[in-house]
Amino acid sequence: MREVNNPAHVGIVIGFCTAPIFLAFAMLQWLTGAILDATWAGLEAGGVRIYPEAGYRTAFGVCLAVAAGSLVMTLLVTETRCRNIWRRATH
Repeated sequence: MREVNNPAHVGIVIGFCTAPIFLAFAMLQWLTGAILDATWAGLEAGGVRIYPEAGYRTAFGVCLAVAAGSLVMTLLVTETRCRNIWRRATH
């Protein structure tokens, strides 16, 4: 983000671009909990819910899919070698 945007506005750009990442991680935690709750068979031990293995496999499968998608997206990013390549648009 830093190398492809106007250096005078880098702080705004970084703040704007990282907000969806934090929101996505918050939503991923909620989704993992929702998957576990959906597969819960009603078992409890000492007041703590016991979730089945299939629920964990599904929830962690979603996490794996997000991580794999992130890796693919990372590989598609243009490498700038830490040089600012921002240029003012000419019309």
